Amino acid sequence: MGGWKSQKTIGVKLDPATVKSAIQVFTTVIRGFNQHLTSIGLTPISLVRPVGSVSYVDADLDESPNKVYGDVDYLVSFPVKDIDDATSQRVAENAAKRQYTEEWVDYLQDKHPPSVDVKTTVSSTPLLTTIQLPDGRHVQIDIIVTFPKYQKWMEGRYTPERGRKGLIMGKLYKALGDVITMSIGTEGVISRTRDGKRVPSRMRKDVKLTSVSTDIQNFLVDIAKNLVDSDEINIHSLLKQNPGLDTSNVDIKQFARGIAGLGYTLASHNIVESGESFSIQVANQYTKLMRNELNNHKYKKAATPEQFAMIDKIKKQIESGIKDVDSVLRTSMQESVLRDYVQLALREKTTKENEKLLREAIRGLLNEIGPDAISVSDINQLGSLFSSTSSPLGIATAELSKLVGSVGALAQVFLSGIKSFFSSDDYMARYREIFEKEEQRTSAIEAKHRDAYAAMERVWDQEGWKIPFMLEPGAFIAVTAAKKSADAALDAAKAIVGPRWMSEKVQERMKRDRKFRLSYTRYLKHDKSRRKYSKPTKKESQIRNKNILNEQSEAEDISWLLGQSEIQSTINDCPVAKNMKNDVERIVAMTVQDLMNTTKEISGATSIEDLKNKTGMEIELPDDTNSAEVRKAEDAALKYAAEESKKMAVEILTKHYQEEGLTMIPDGEKIVKAGVYEISKL
Repeated sequence: MGGWKSQKTIGVKLDPATVKSAIQVFTTVIRGFNQHLTSIGLTPISLVRPVGSVSYVDADLDESPNKVYGDVDYLVSFPVKDIDDATSQRVAENAAKRQYTEEWVDYLQDKHPPSVDVKTTVSSTPLLTTIQLPDGRHVQIDIIVTFPKYQKWMEGRYTPERGRKGLIMGKLYKALGDVITMSIGTEGVISRTRDGKRVPSRMRKDVKLTSVSTDIQNFLVDIAKNLVDSDEINIHSLLKQNPGLDTSNVDIKQFARGIAGLGYTLASHNIVESGESFSIQVANQYTKLMRNELNNHKYKKAATPEQFAMIDKIKKQIESGIKDVDSVLRTSMQESVLRDYVQLALREKTTKENEKLLREAIRGLLNEIGPDAISVSDINQLGSLFSSTSSPLGIATAELSKLVGSVGALAQVFLSGIKSFFSSDDYMARYREIFEKEEQRTSAIEAKHRDAYAAMERVWDQEGWKIPFMLEPGAFIAVTAAKKSADAALDAAKAIVGPRWMSEKVQERMKRDRKFRLSYTRYLKHDKSRRKYSKPTKKESQIRNKNILNEQSEAEDISWLLGQSEIQSTINDCPVAKNMKNDVERIVAMTVQDLMNTTKEISGATSIEDLKNKTGMEIELPDDTNSAEVRKAEDAALKYAAEESKKMAVEILTKHYQEEGLTMIPDGEKIVKAGVYEISKL
C-alpha cells in the first residue's frame, strides 16, 4: 500500500519498481532542500539509505519484482554536535529536529516542488512526505530521522529480516527493553534512572539519561556490562556467539539466541533469577506486543482487496515471528524433562544455589547443541564442567553420571514419543472435532434468528463475526452500519427488537435531544420495502441549516442513530438479544468443557503405559529396561505431558476465539479468560 496518511496513497501497489521510482524522486527533492539550507547558512542533511522492508529493494528489483511492501522508510541524518552528557545531547537533538522540520515545511510551502503533494504533506506530520511519481501516482515516504552519533546503529536497528515486516524484529527490541527497563530505539540503548533506579520512558521528571550502547553488533554485551555494573563479566557462550545483531544477515532467531545468552549471563551474576525465566519474560512481552499490533487504527482505513490481503499477510508474519521467538526463548521440551529429572537425581545432596548453577549449565548445553540434537553422550559432557569430586557440585555430577546412562536414555525415548504426539494430526484432529461441534451449535442458534443473521450475512462475508454478533448485537449492528451497510444493520435491528426501538432511555433522550428525536422520527417514516427516507420537510431543513442536524446522507443518519448508546442498550436488553447472549455463553462453556475433557485424558495419565493407551502414541522401550529406571524417567515425562496438554489447550482456545472476534468484546474476553482459568486448574 502506498501509505496510510492520505487517501491518494492508499491502494498504490508498492512493488520494487514503484519504490525505486519514489526514492529517486524523493532524493531529488532532498537535494533541492539541501541547496535551500546552504543558501540560508545551515548545514545540509545527509541521505543515508532506505530502511525497513525496503532495505532490500535493489535485490528485490531483480529477484522478487512482484513483491509488495507495506510502506517506504528512508533514513536521513540531521546535523548536530556530539555532547558527552546524554541528557544535554537529547536536548540538542530535539532542537535540531524541530529546526530542520520547520525549514522543511517552509521550503515546501515556499518552493512548492511539483513532485511533492505539499498540502497533504504539511497538513500533519510533515516528515511523512507524499511524493507524486512521474506517472501521476502518489507514494508516502516516511522520513526516519537520525543523527551522526546513531547513524550506524540505525542502519542496523531499522533493517528487518528479509521478507518480513520491520515490526517483526522491532517488537523484539521493544520487548527486551520493557523487561530490562531500558529504551532500545532510535538512539541506541538508553537507561533512564531516578535516584539510582531505572525507570520506564514515560517518566520524565528528575530523570537522568545514560547512553548504554550505540554499537548494534555488540549492544547485548554492553547491556550485560551495564546491568552487572562491571566491564569484567562472565559472558555466557550464547552471548559470546550472539553479542548483538548480525547486520550482514539479519535473523530474528539469532537475535533471540543473543537474548537467551544475555539472560544466562545475568543469572550467573545474580541479576535475574534464572536465564530461563528471563527468556520467558521477554517471549511473553513479545507475544503481547505482537497480538496488539493488529488493533492499530491505521489498518482500519483498508478498503480494497489488496489492502485486506496485505493485512492478512501481516497477521501471518506476526504468527510466524512469535513462533520463531518462542522456539528459542521458551523452555524446550527436552529442557523441561531434564530439569525435572535433575531435581529427582539431586534429591537433598546439594544446596539450592548449587542446584541452580547446575541447571544453568544444563540449559547452556542444551542451547549450544540445539534441542533436537540431545543424546546421552551430550548429557555426559556435563561431567567435564566441574573438576571437584568432594564439593556438593561434584556429588551432584557423580549422581548425574550414575543415572544418565540408563534413565537419561529412557527420558529421551519418552520425550520423543510425547513430542511426536503433540505435533501429530491425530492430536490436532481432536480440537478440530471440538470446534466443528461448536459450529454446529452456532448454526442451530442462527436458525432461531434467521432474519437477523440473513441481514448480517449480506455484508459480512469473512469469518469471525457470528459469535460477537450473538454476544453484543447492539454494538455489532452499530459497527455494521458504520463500516458495511446501514440497510443491513437496520434489518438486523428490526429482526431482533422489532420496528419500534422505544425504551425509558430512548424516551428520555428524545425529550432533551432534538437531533435524536428527529432522526428517530425520520426512521419511523422510512419506507419498509425500499428503506429510503421521505424528503425532509421545510421545517426540518431549516433546523438543519441552524446546525442542529448536520447535512447527512440517509445511510449516515441511520448509522448515527444506531450508534447511540440508548439504541444499543434497547437492542441488547430486549428478550431476543438476551437469549442470544445466553446461547453464546452456553456454547463457549460447552466448548471449554470439551477441551477440558480432552486435556484431562493426558494430564490425568498415571504412567507412560496409561498415556499410551489414552493417546495411541507409540513408545517402544528396550527389552532389558529396568522398571525402577522407567519410573524415574517417566515421572518427569508425565509431568511435562500434563503441563503441555494444558498449555496447548489454553493456546488453542485463545487463538480460536481471537479469530472468532470474541476477545475484541469486553464481555467476550471475560468469558474466554474464565475458560482459560478452568483449564489451568486441571
